[in-house]
Amino acid sequence: MSMKRPDRRVRYTRQVLRTALLDLMREQPIEKITVRAVCERAEVGRATFYAHYRDAYDLLEQIENELFDQIKALLRGIPTASDQMRETLTRIFGCIAENADLCAVLFSENGDRKFLENVMNVAYEQFISEWTGTPADYLYAFAVNGSMGVIQTWVKGGMKEPARTIAELVWTIHRDGFRGIVKEMRG
Repeated sequence: MSMKRPDRRVRYTRQVLRTALLDLMREQPIEKITVRAVCERAEVGRATFYAHYRDAYDLLEQIENELFDQIKALLRGIPTASDQMRETLTRIFGCIAENADLCAVLFSENGDRKFLENVMNVAYEQFISEWTGTPADYLYAFAVNGSMGVIQTWVKGGMKEPARTIAELVWTIHRDGFRGIVKEMRG
């Protein structure tokens, strides 16, 4: 039994609702966005909205799940050895760059910080099996939160640098620490 792809009208409706929600999230947080506002922006009726989603949070969750699934699919097949973290980071940053408009909203102050944290957790969970003891917990927290900060800064700055460059920066920070970066900056 194969999954039937939604027809063109359903795909169109979901796309305009998605676009409307993301446009509204550029202006305000999800907590302040109503179904009515999404429908007005998308120029669809509320009954149409409810045929696809329970509320604005459900719509946002489905948008996030699509991107999250895309990122998880990219990470399949990467060996879990810590020396492969560079490839993992490169793939994640590449996916963020490919979804720049979406990520600019999701990773903004009006976005869902938990979503970005989940993305980074997927990456680092592949490698923590090699880390043991109390320092590992702190190292993990530092790596995830530091990476999230770099992503947010990169996205907020308009992603001017190539994804590979930012992935290499994060990799170098994790591998060599701040001394390695400062040494590299000084040439």
